[in-house]
Amino acid sequence: MAICIQYKNGTPTKPIDSGQAKRVMQNEAHTKSIALIHSLAARGEALKDTDAEASKKALSEAAMRKGMLPGFIFQCSKFEPHEWIDSKKKNHGIGEWRHQEHGVLNGLFMVDYDHIAEPRKVYESIDKKILEGWGLKLAFITPSGFGLKMVLEARIGVGNLASNQLKFSEEVGLACDEK
Repeated sequence: MAICIQYKNGTPTKPIDSGQAKRVMQNEAHTKSIALIHSLAARGEALKDTDAEASKKALSEAAMRKGMLPGFIFQCSKFEPHEWIDSKKKNHGIGEWRHQEHGVLNGLFMVDYDHIAEPRKVYESIDKKILEGWGLKLAFITPSGFGLKMVLEARIGVGNLASNQLKFSEEVGLACDEK
């Protein structure tokens, strides 16, 4: 099953298969960047009450580095080519831009849980029968180190992607990030 990747923010998306996705996820430069992002985010969180300026600087650098990582769009197999004119009226031309209304759904949905102190423990506490029932494809800790994402099979009877996110989250007792 194909998913999409956006190698750099502001560039068109590309369909990729699971083998290509695995190579990107296991890329040594990306894993080093993610480790640095985890460290910066942890430092920023730890300094919030004692050194607001240093905290803000560490969190800002973590966010900047996170934005440089490739982005996966798990719920779309591709985006239909279309013209993109941004809010500043710049024409970026025709491409497979990451705009929801042009996405071709692939039967998956992603649920995102943010601001979790120990995401691995949260994941391990979820009933495995629920995960199997939803056809879990992938679960991972986000680059910040404080989030958990899961890719699951959408249930047509539940409704749209947001409805699937809410229903799954209700079953596992977590509040999802609805963005």
